[in-house]
Amino acid sequence: MWEKFAGALIELQPFEGDRPKVVSRFAACADETSYTEFTAVVMERAVPKFVVIDPSLRDYQGHYFEYAARVLRTAQERGFEPVLIANRQVQASHAGFRTRGAYRYGFFYTPGTSAAPSTQPARERVTVRSAPFYARFNLRYSRFGLWCALHSPWSWGLERRAWRDRVEWGQWLHLIAAFVVLELRVLAELAVCWLPYRESIDRLAAALHSYLRRAGKDVIRNCKSVVAVGKAQLGKSGPLREHLWRRLKLRHFVRDTCAWLDEEQVVDGDQVLLPVASAVELMALTRVFRRRPASLRATWHLVFRHNLHARDDQDASGEALRPLRNAFQWARDRLPPDKVYFYADTEELTAQYNALGSLPFRTLPVPVGNDYLGARREARAPSKLRITYVGDARFEKGYHLLPRLVGDLWERWIAPGAARFVIQSNFSSGDVAPEVAVARAQLGGYPSDQVQLLTEPLAPDAYRDLVRDADVLLLPYDGAQYFARSSGILSEALTAGVPVVAPAGTWMAMQLTSPQFAYHQSLREASEVLETRTVYDFRWRLAGISRSRPVIDGRLQVGGRRQCECRVKAPRDASELLITFQQESAQRGQFVELQIWQYASSDRLLVSSTHVVGGCTSSVSLLLHLKQRVRLVQLCVRNAYTSLPMELADLRCDFLRAEAQRPLAAVGVVLNSPRELAVATEEILRNHEHYRATASDFSLEWSRRHNPTALVETLICATRATPSAVRIEPPRPHFLAPVATPESGWTVQP
Repeated sequence: MWEKFAGALIELQPFEGDRPKVVSRFAACADETSYTEFTAVVMERAVPKFVVIDPSLRDYQGHYFEYAARVLRTAQERGFEPVLIANRQVQASHAGFRTRGAYRYGFFYTPGTSAAPSTQPARERVTVRSAPFYARFNLRYSRFGLWCALHSPWSWGLERRAWRDRVEWGQWLHLIAAFVVLELRVLAELAVCWLPYRESIDRLAAALHSYLRRAGKDVIRNCKSVVAVGKAQLGKSGPLREHLWRRLKLRHFVRDTCAWLDEEQVVDGDQVLLPVASAVELMALTRVFRRRPASLRATWHLVFRHNLHARDDQDASGEALRPLRNAFQWARDRLPPDKVYFYADTEELTAQYNALGSLPFRTLPVPVGNDYLGARREARAPSKLRITYVGDARFEKGYHLLPRLVGDLWERWIAPGAARFVIQSNFSSGDVAPEVAVARAQLGGYPSDQVQLLTEPLAPDAYRDLVRDADVLLLPYDGAQYFARSSGILSEALTAGVPVVAPAGTWMAMQLTSPQFAYHQSLREASEVLETRTVYDFRWRLAGISRSRPVIDGRLQVGGRRQCECRVKAPRDASELLITFQQESAQRGQFVELQIWQYASSDRLLVSSTHVVGGCTSSVSLLLHLKQRVRLVQLCVRNAYTSLPMELADLRCDFLRAEAQRPLAAVGVVLNSPRELAVATEEILRNHEHYRATASDFSLEWSRRHNPTALVETLICATRATPSAVRIEPPRPHFLAPVATPESGWTVQP
């Protein structure tokens, strides 16, 4: 009996060592142990599992799969058994670890498509949304539809032999029915003329027609109002649709999680990671833990990777976040703090979630594989630079800006053969913005050897080579949507040592602050400093208030609706202006906007520029090229997106003199406006050797912080920091009949 029991348990859990030793060990202690102690012996021999749950994974491509694969491979090297729990559409695993399709609904609204080629014909893949379109198309362009569009006698088509092809019976029936209706209408009009009370009937018919027309307009107007309300509630971003979607996803998430927990039980030491989580998954897990209390034997890690609020609204106590705060508070009272941990993948997101004051959040590194650190795969002439756009063709990623960029760089860089574009242009979903579709058509008109479009999804190796072989990587993202979110493409580019163009006012731009400050300090030490102005040397004032003094204790007070401004004279031989300051007393994600005007001696404006810098409590620097005839520089400082107060300490302006024009930044260029995309790209192209060298140096520091090993170590260290205090009784196998005894608790009935 014990041999059979041990064999069944071995099949449930993988064991280290051979089977006879395990069976003999169980048989030796069978007569003197209870069920709990016996199961503990079994679990002692089990290999702990590292489970990654991502209900949106339907194929083995994209950043979400790469995230899960890198973490699971690293966990396998640490001695865990890797397990991937994905969507039901996922195929058999080809990644070297066990994969299970358990979840019906993913994290996002739009469903994904399988990586395997579909064998169904195109006609059978018509969706519910496209079915009415095909029906209208077939009716409008059928023979009957063309006849109706002409508004001519039906004999017109017969005289010109428009229907000399074989006509199906259904179309002939349509023509006969239309002819009968027209003839009946003529007969009805003829019969009305012979009625004795025709005039009275005509007046009654006219009154009835007028009433029905007015009533019909009212009914149509009311129906349109109802339809408009329904569209607003059930539209793509409608509140009712989102509410229904959350309830549907929550119910199925609970059901699917309990289903795979029943088939594959977790034990002490198991780690479960949800790399993309929200309040819905959090509420669902509380129900899972209540229904399956044995699931708390494992340690659960939830990663929240989306913004809580907009960039210009950084108030965590707002009314819009009340449902989320209530959900977090409800979950905190029901979840054990030593079994469920919460993370974000940027410091800005961590600060946002911690500002709610309900659950403690930590920051996880971005797991970028070490294969991005290798040498470049393709060796080519340095004169043929490659400008690369990586990722899906989406509006929020700035894909619609690329045709204008190609046109701006065509004459100087593309046509002479000094550079070329490689643009990934595949659509990940069917919901494509019109601007993106038009931009892809425009880019397709260029020669493929100068503008290469990749319209199909790439395999992981091909995608890695595309990033590593880039000379300039474009990230013209919408800063309002990506201001606190991480970017896997940026992390991979920084690991590979590729110069980037990143949008200002985002987490991506903040990653360039430290290397750019170090570069600017090296320039200052190696250059001739003509003049240095500190905060005490400026006459700062609030705009519109002449006697205002915004400087207190050596710190410039920035905030509110007004901006701080001052004017400073520039030395005659100055060629560069270096501005440095320390951002203090500010929340993470608060950026500083610097507006700089350069005037000649006659107060004639030479050039003006706007820059968005900062975002974190660290040293910030900005380097500008000065015009030859500049005599006066005007500075305006304000909070870029909010009116919250902040302090700028150690504000200093250094006027430098250089023999030749030097690069303005290092590692990458910050894109302050979409209109400056061509200028930022040309800055890297002109000084490519400098940007490539600084990016390569920075890649070593970046890769030490952002790699899968660091992520797995963070998860394990969090578990060790708070040891488990609650012991959950192990579940009983269904093939044994337990008997309760007061002496030993649960025992096994042979």
